[in-house]
Amino acid sequence: MKNLLRAALLLGLLVVVEATGNRGGGLPPWWIMNGVKPEGEVVQHGTYTTVSFSEEQQRQFGVDEQGAVVDRATFDAAMKTLKEAKKPRELVDKQNIVI
Repeated sequence: MKNLLRAALLLGLLVVVEATGNRGGGLPPWWIMNGVKPEGEVVQHGTYTTVSFSEEQQRQFGVDEQGAVVDRATFDAAMKTLKEAKKPRELVDKQNIVI
């Protein structure tokens, strides 16, 4: 839990309480592991606060307001696109030599 709190704080996110229980053996939620910042409203739940995903993000990632995957094909495609965008690209000079 301390590592999750540290990761959330480092990313500038509020602490997320995930009730679904499918975080895969104590791993942080998918959005923290992939550098995605929820852009929805802050949701008050009485004694705790959570972040939510905007409608645009819900469509983009195939998730609900809390970030739970509701469309696996859309989610998998979005993750593939996100990871491709983060891959380092080779720099090539004018003679097509990798630098």
